[in-house]
Amino acid sequence: MRKVKLGLIGCGWTARSLYEPAFRFLKKGELVAVMDIVPSRAKYLKEFYGAKKYYTRLKEIANDDEIDAVVVLTPPHKHLEPVIVAAEAGKHVYCEKPMAPTIKEADIMIDACRRNRVKLMIAFMKRFNRSFRKVKSLIDKGELGQIFELRAIWDNARVGKSSPDQYRLKLYSGGGFLQEDGSHSLDICRWWLGDVEEVSAYVSIIAPDRHETEDLACVVMKHKSG
Repeated sequence: MRKVKLGLIGCGWTARSLYEPAFRFLKKGELVAVMDIVPSRAKYLKEFYGAKKYYTRLKEIANDDEIDAVVVLTPPHKHLEPVIVAAEAGKHVYCEKPMAPTIKEADIMIDACRRNRVKLMIAFMKRFNRSFRKVKSLIDKGELGQIFELRAIWDNARVGKSSPDQYRLKLYSGGGFLQEDGSHSLDICRWWLGDVEEVSAYVSIIAPDRHETEDLACVVMKHKSG
């Protein structure tokens, strides 16, 4: 079976740390190129993963004929351009979550991929976790009875300890820990119980000396399923 040739866009901490197991043990894919606007980052990650080449411009990696799909690992407020450029070059797109800081940007990304007939996938990888898939199966089979309440708690020890330079702490990123980590819980709830018809939420900043974005949030969702 032919391996899917991948290009990586964004060579920061996420690409170096969180994705190392995935890129190290790929069986059906091959990382052939990386791209970052900072040349030293791109060169380092090329050598780190043993990729064939590195780029410093979006259009260079998007127009690489050897690449079938790109993995977008830039910060959320920097997802829009890479997704559009890749889609217009005919590349399938795997994009880190959260998808975008606004619904408008998310819709633009979806439209670009539909228009160019390429696939767009957002990295809600917990849907592939065996435990979460087992729960999904039990719910779908009705083996858990009627689900009337689901509580999801995400406690992140990094709150108040993160580097002040992290984009997730800045207003320009579009949101803080609810957007970054809480989006996993929101996605799992929608996956297990279906679409949502009502939402109420409370957010706060408990470390204002370090955070411009929320570091505490409570969300209540009413699903259409009841």
